[in-house]
Amino acid sequence: PIEESKLPETPQLVVPTASEARILAAPMTPSAAPVTPSAAPVTPTVVVTQTADATRTGSESVASATQAQQSAMLATQAQQSAMLATQAQGSSANSAAGGVPSGAASGRPTGDDADRAWKVARINEPMDDMDVAAISLDEPVDFSALDGLVDTALVPCSNLEPEAEMAGKRAALEMLSHYGVYKDVPRVDSKHLKRIRARWEPQHRGGDEIKWRFVAQEFKWMEIRDDVFAASSSAQLSRLVDFVSIKEDGHATAIADCVKAYYQAEQTEQVCVEPPAEYLALLHELVRPTDIVWKLERMLPGQRAAGAGWVDTAARKLVEVGYERCEALPQFFRHPDTKVLAEMHMDDFHLEGPVEALGGALVEMRKLFDLKASDVITTGRYSHLKRERLRLDSGDVLIRAPPKYIDSVVELLGMEKAKTAKTPSLMEEDDDESPALDLASVEKFRSSVGILLYINVDRDDIQRDVQLLSRCLKEPTEFDWRRLVRLVRYLKGNRCLGVVLKKPKHSKPGVVVMDQYSDTDFATCKTTRRAMTCGRVHLDDVPFHSFARRQGVQTTSSGEAEFYGATSVVMDGRIIKVALEWIGYK
Repeated sequence: PIEESKLPETPQLVVPTASEARILAAPMTPSAAPVTPSAAPVTPTVVVTQTADATRTGSESVASATQAQQSAMLATQAQQSAMLATQAQGSSANSAAGGVPSGAASGRPTGDDADRAWKVARINEPMDDMDVAAISLDEPVDFSALDGLVDTALVPCSNLEPEAEMAGKRAALEMLSHYGVYKDVPRVDSKHLKRIRARWEPQHRGGDEIKWRFVAQEFKWMEIRDDVFAASSSAQLSRLVDFVSIKEDGHATAIADCVKAYYQAEQTEQVCVEPPAEYLALLHELVRPTDIVWKLERMLPGQRAAGAGWVDTAARKLVEVGYERCEALPQFFRHPDTKVLAEMHMDDFHLEGPVEALGGALVEMRKLFDLKASDVITTGRYSHLKRERLRLDSGDVLIRAPPKYIDSVVELLGMEKAKTAKTPSLMEEDDDESPALDLASVEKFRSSVGILLYINVDRDDIQRDVQLLSRCLKEPTEFDWRRLVRLVRYLKGNRCLGVVLKKPKHSKPGVVVMDQYSDTDFATCKTTRRAMTCGRVHLDDVPFHSFARRQGVQTTSSGEAEFYGATSVVMDGRIIKVALEWIGYK
């Protein structure tokens, strides 16, 4: 256990300025933002976005001229169309090639020398930002006009001030245009496209920060399909990257997070959505056709196939640069030449490899994706999938769930002044006649157990009790409440415990020794008469995986229950064996 007051703040990942800054920035000269080879366009229609005037090209002049000819048919709009065509041709002739500005050099924080286990000796320095090519439409839209349409164009869907809501929606529209998510298509030409609903969704990011997203509304009941599976991390292999990094000498780790991952994913369907009302009002203000739909060129959050589309896009790009994908466990990638191992959980990457090769791998990934990433981590503290990790100079790795989750359960149950307990289990017989909880307590019970289910992956000491509590989510009783209170009292006194992965001292190169343990009770559940199995898997004496789960069948003897328990841990062991053999271990 570590005193939490001694812990430093977890360093945040570095967000590339080019991705998070407003797309329509102040005008820049070509010398101030040169185009780099890494920012090469990936589609025939590419405009590096800076300002409305700096984004017009020859193709836009043709499009504007065509629009002017069509508008000339209407006497009332002929003059306006001619002016637009003239402006487009003038700004096209005066425009110069430019790139998205890279992030300015930022101060790099440093930490104090480590004096306790979780105190970081050095906060990992960020890598420099990379320029990103902005993909836009054939006819870029000047979204700044939305600022003057707050009273007429805004369709309120929040309690925010109209100006704040319009500013948020404008930023979201600019981001959609930046990544080329949509394409304006006349409604008469969209009859062959699949139509799905879409709407605005405000996201509260803590404090007063609110980000707006335009999301699709596609549900499972709409159609039966089998193309929505996306591989992700599993509990059995959540420590694989950590284990390989401590077994191999000279290896380190790193983390990366793709920015707007769905917007970078290739669309897999012929699908369209209705544009938001604010966008149609903007087109009307700019004297452009408004009888259009958005054909999606990239994935939109809310599409059922969005996750699978992103994973397939990311996998294809990684394979193209030399990575091999594990066929049985498709969330893992490994480069046979550099020996870099990567685990992908949707838009989050956890990597390990030789120190020299890992830095190059991060640079290569920045060319493939718009992402934020850490530096190569040899020692120090970082967080991946909300799990804190601390790499020590000795080569050991400490893993734990942040103590704030335990604090949230304590606060939810109002146990700030409760005494701590030395053991997690309530040593009482189940009370079958215990009264049911009231509705308010049921809600607190379910929320608390949900948080504990997340914590218990790296807390072997509470897995049995969390498993017992999870059986009672439907109709918890006062007895179940007492069991929960006992467990929370124990966790309150042991907030900072975690798992230590010690660097193997006498392991053979290229060989991993797997030890598996199981223990099973017999028919302890009075309702189902099913047994519970607890299992552990060690690799080279390193605690790699543990679980507590109820057996799926009733057993007629303790020997039969033990046999089923042994097969359960062996099944998990075979999954781990496949991963190790794919990496190259025996």
